[in-house]
Amino acid sequence: MAFDDTDRTLTDAELRQLEAWLARPPFVGVTMPIDAMQGLFCAVASAPDIIPPSAWLPAVLGEDFQFDNAAQMREVMDLILRFYNATVDELVAGEGLTLETYAGEDDEDDYALWCLGYLEGVGLSAHDWGEEGDELSELMFPISVLSGVARDMAQEDGVPWPQGEQEKALLAICRDDLVDSVIGIHRYWLARREGSGAQRVSARVEGRDPCPCGSGKPYQACCGAAPRLH
Repeated sequence: MAFDDTDRTLTDAELRQLEAWLARPPFVGVTMPIDAMQGLFCAVASAPDIIPPSAWLPAVLGEDFQFDNAAQMREVMDLILRFYNATVDELVAGEGLTLETYAGEDDEDDYALWCLGYLEGVGLSAHDWGEEGDELSELMFPISVLSGVARDMAQEDGVPWPQGEQEKALLAICRDDLVDSVIGIHRYWLARREGSGAQRVSARVEGRDPCPCGSGKPYQACCGAAPRLH
């Protein structure tokens, strides 16, 4: 029997299960890690336009990715889609965001991959976020700094960039501001969608949506209908 599995809460154990999948072939070195994936999901969920799974899954899995078998595909796709929906739900609630990050060389959480994933999600939007002016630029600033993009652009343009302790202090401020900035960006685009009268359907992947595996069937009758592997 088909069922809509996308509404089940993603447990921490299941997220670690997805993490384990991504650490071994055929995923390792090809598929986005958890931190970058969550960053991309936040951007996709916040965008002023609908970015369907058919657009963001190649960025997550890698172009022309091939699963080893159908059971693996259903297991991993189920976990990815519910991770995506859990991220959407947390953003919509607007009460905070549980960031999935990993410790860097200095034992501080490394936000670079998370933010690079977010920027990749921004690039999937049909709308040019760079045309929005100062308000969005200020909200995007922590993401740009933590990703390393702001530093690289400054160096390319010959603009001085903080060094040593000054750079560490800037990174610490941006880490503290990151969650508020991500939620602020979501609210920024939400306000503009509501103000324009645009009818944007939910960013969630629902059971009756086309299955992202490309079968042409509804998700709940395809990958969402598969029993979980144990």
